[in-house]
Amino acid sequence: MSTPTRRVAAPQADSTGLSRTVAQSIRMIEAGCELVRITAPSKKEAENLAEIKKQLRAQGYSTPLVADIHFTPNAAEIAARIVEKVRVNPGNYADKKKFDVREYTDDQYHEELERIRERFGPVVADIVLANSDFVDDGGPRGGAGRWFESKRDYLEGFPSRSPAALRVCLADKLHNARSILLDYRTEGEHLWTRFSAGRDEQLWYYRALASGFEVRRGDLGEAAGPAVDELRRVVEEIALISGSTT
Repeated sequence: MSTPTRRVAAPQADSTGLSRTVAQSIRMIEAGCELVRITAPSKKEAENLAEIKKQLRAQGYSTPLVADIHFTPNAAEIAARIVEKVRVNPGNYADKKKFDVREYTDDQYHEELERIRERFGPVVADIVLANSDFVDDGGPRGGAGRWFESKRDYLEGFPSRSPAALRVCLADKLHNARSILLDYRTEGEHLWTRFSAGRDEQLWYYRALASGFEVRRGDLGEAAGPAVDELRRVVEEIALISGSTT
């Protein structure tokens, strides 16, 4: 069974060309696109989504709209009130446009976590903390040299994680697994050179994640069930096409 492909259009919500964005969206919808992903990198573009949606709906087009947000959390908050879905990069969402150092000291890590807590509140900060697999009570655990230990520790924390934290993790791991499957089809075994650990280790980790989500399925909510099943299916397809015997 192959992973389904969706046709997606990606115009931009530029205030100087709203009619052009609407026209592009219509052409893509009529060509078979099932989603229209509109780039909205700032608050102004996010606000423009309301007019774009209004014009599309007035012309009888009900295709779901997705706002593609780059670095601006307040733009995402605006877009979430208008369109059906908001796409963000979690690594950029609370950050600045200039990428800073990502190897944190203990103090730097806790400063970043506090910045997230102040900007988005304790619930989001707790989700970030729960999904930081290189972190324990003392701060960052280390780098790639402790890959297995960090993944094992992360898995051992599954029973105590909140449903909200697990749903975020599920979305992230399913996206990663789908990307691995897609890239393996084009790159083959060379793909594994990107990672700190090889094919068998990665499959061990993703299978363990799939099992963890299956155990907690009842806590995740009915809507998460298909994603739990899809993660297992994608991981086993990776194992099959890569020839893994583990």
